[in-house]
Amino acid sequence: GVGYYVADNLPPFIKMFSRVLWFIPTGNSKKSLPYLRDVVESGDEYRDVARYIYATLLMDQEDGRLEAKNHLYTLIDRYPANYRFQLRLISLHLMDDEFEQSLAVTNRYLQTEPEEPEKSLAEIWKVRALLGLSRRADAIDLFQVVDPIFSEGQHELPDWSTAWRASTTTSTVWWIVLTRIAPPFRSALRA
Repeated sequence: GVGYYVADNLPPFIKMFSRVLWFIPTGNSKKSLPYLRDVVESGDEYRDVARYIYATLLMDQEDGRLEAKNHLYTLIDRYPANYRFQLRLISLHLMDDEFEQSLAVTNRYLQTEPEEPEKSLAEIWKVRALLGLSRRADAIDLFQVVDPIFSEGQHELPDWSTAWRASTTTSTVWWIVLTRIAPPFRSALRA
């Protein structure tokens, strides 16, 4: 199933050669998900590996996200120490603007006392959830603590985490300006 998916999503210039070079597979994304689902439902030792891959692929489909979340919750219940499952679920809840759920999963994850830099990534997502819940003061306070730590460990995280941080930084700085910097200026202008 994974092979079908990967081969179908190769860059176009490589797929062009697959017509002539027999060793480059053509793939079929539509076939990949049913194969993975079969392994999830009736596989043996690779069942949970397939579950994670299947959930990850479902995340790209808006109508598949609920099923992806259910699979991730199953994996978290089975492997509570695996941070990848929890971080994936936190990000998925944020993608769907499910801030309460994201905050709950983040808090549960942070109770496991994760190591850096994964801890800072989870806390950056917690800031996003707090902003989404209009808990701006809590978000600003947490951001001011976690941002320097995240900056130090950022080189150990995947590149996409930088986009989350940039987005969170922009949102948080905006609220800092509106709630902490602008009011004294408004008062001074009124006087």
